[in-house]
Amino acid sequence: KKETEKEAVPLLQSPGIGRPADTLALEIRSLTEYVAGRILDNRLKHLIAQEDSPFTRASFYSGRVFKRYGNSSLSAQPSAENWQPALTLLESTLRQALTFGFSQGELDRARKELLTQLNKQVQQADSRDSRKLANDLIYKLNNNEVMLSPSQELALYAPVLDKMTVEQVNRAFQHIWHERRLVEVAGTADLSQAGAQPESVILDVYKQSEKSALHPWVADQVVEFPYLSVPAPAARVKLRKSFSEIGVERVVFSNGLVLQLKQTDFSPNEINVSALFGQGRLSEPVPGLGRFAEAVVQDSGVGKLSREQLAAALSGSSAKVSFKVSLDSFRFMGKGLSSEAELLFQLIATHLQDPAFRSAAYRHAMEKMAQMYGQLQSTAEGVMQLKGERFLAGGNTLYGFVPFSEAQKYRLDQVKQWLEPVFSHAGLEISVVGDFDPEAVIALAKTYFADPREKPLQAETGEPVTFPVGKTLQLDVASDSDRAMVTVGWPTEDFWDISRTRRMNILATVLDDRLRKQIREELGATYSPVVYNYPSRVNPGYGVLRAQMIVAPDQAGMLGEKLLEVGAGIVDNKVSKDELERALEPVLTSIRDTVRSNSYWMESVLAGSSRHPMQLVWPRTILDDFSSITVKDIQTLAEKYLRREKSATVIVIPGK
Repeated sequence: KKETEKEAVPLLQSPGIGRPADTLALEIRSLTEYVAGRILDNRLKHLIAQEDSPFTRASFYSGRVFKRYGNSSLSAQPSAENWQPALTLLESTLRQALTFGFSQGELDRARKELLTQLNKQVQQADSRDSRKLANDLIYKLNNNEVMLSPSQELALYAPVLDKMTVEQVNRAFQHIWHERRLVEVAGTADLSQAGAQPESVILDVYKQSEKSALHPWVADQVVEFPYLSVPAPAARVKLRKSFSEIGVERVVFSNGLVLQLKQTDFSPNEINVSALFGQGRLSEPVPGLGRFAEAVVQDSGVGKLSREQLAAALSGSSAKVSFKVSLDSFRFMGKGLSSEAELLFQLIATHLQDPAFRSAAYRHAMEKMAQMYGQLQSTAEGVMQLKGERFLAGGNTLYGFVPFSEAQKYRLDQVKQWLEPVFSHAGLEISVVGDFDPEAVIALAKTYFADPREKPLQAETGEPVTFPVGKTLQLDVASDSDRAMVTVGWPTEDFWDISRTRRMNILATVLDDRLRKQIREELGATYSPVVYNYPSRVNPGYGVLRAQMIVAPDQAGMLGEKLLEVGAGIVDNKVSKDELERALEPVLTSIRDTVRSNSYWMESVLAGSSRHPMQLVWPRTILDDFSSITVKDIQTLAEKYLRREKSATVIVIPGK
């Protein structure tokens, strides 16, 4: 199978038997098979983390097709030139598990992971998403399965997990693999050999691997976490300030640390932590390094533990921490149960105080980046991201992607030299949202973040952006697809006038509504336009309201003109009251739900508010401000921004 992505996908599949009626015996068998699959997945994660791993992604799957036929598969995504070692490693890993089985330590880890998951579901049962719950119920009914509550699942599965033996898990794994196997390599792998069919080339590699000698799996030694000593003495509280209108408290410590707290009952037993610092991509030593550095840090674990070792050490916990490089800041973001608050603080503190920049993570990031560029270069949407975004930003390097030839030059030492000083010294803002004890969290903050740091930075801004007024850019995508992309952009403003930004969002919705009607009703086309306003948070005065569509290549020019025509039409044919109501009604409904979510309070209000204090005002005005929007407000913005002569167009069409 040949595809456009510059990668190969070795796949081993084995058909099995269908699933009988749902009984307790079947549930126990299914759980045992799931544990076996979990152990194999953990082995794959370990292999991915190795310095010489031939693939950057790998997974195990076991399920049913048409509710009757069992199907198990082992797949991986290497670069195209590594398909042979990747297939060999998959085959030997599977054969190793079937021959020698799993170990007691591996079972113990999988058991802890599943028990943690079951307990978490019980603790958060009252905050389950109703739509997901409805979908689960429908799925169970359609598949003649019994629907269980989280408490019932824990009561049923916990005793089974406690008594489960390695022998049972090994038998279950043997059961889900059949001797008849499909071996597939998909992508752009070179399967040519003198006079040989591609199928023969694949089978030769597979059969050669089957002849290789095997050894039992050797697991890494488990390292305890946390391993850093607690700093002494603790930082002192210097200032406490309450923002009672929104239920937020800010605590400033003697070492400059800023802690912001928002207690909620939206998701019982859930806590979210954000540690924000530095200037993010604004401080890149070379363009585009931020995205790459994010992947390196994410895959490196911490100083004494690789990512996989850290996951093993945390197998009895649901706490997770991720790293993000934003345009104007760096962030470590953590989420877990309320009882795991201290562990989240320990994890973030360890990432900052003992960071890792591993060569294996660097190599994986390079391979993933190559795969990503290959995928982006082969679709109209991807080429728009690669080159079109930067065109609309006047060539500013914060937008779009650098050429792959430049990205290939990123070095591990560049990442380390850029980030290590920021991790250890930059001023720190920690925000905590969820179900927690404020005094306990304050004690954790002054204990684990007592080290002296620079004062928190003020808000930084990027360079002014010059929008390409009146210009058109045509780009080619190396694809034989019949998909082209048309984007029309109008220059708007930056983010920080929140009342204007809210109204620009409504204008975008009105334009979207008109485009759908006119394109479908007048042209009879089934295209689905996407319209949204992007206001920059870092480049003063820069924003783009855009309308874009995936279209047939021979209609790209005509539909680009139609986008411009409809945009100008809002200036000439006034916005109606009905249009405004259609645009506002779903937004007002969404706001009422949004403000009752931890993610809103973290991402839109607290995170970064020590630099942008106006964010703490926004929750007080959001509903009233949107409710007060008038037809005149939207019409005034349309007349100011949706002018044909100010627009720019990007057309991406399939080329050679």
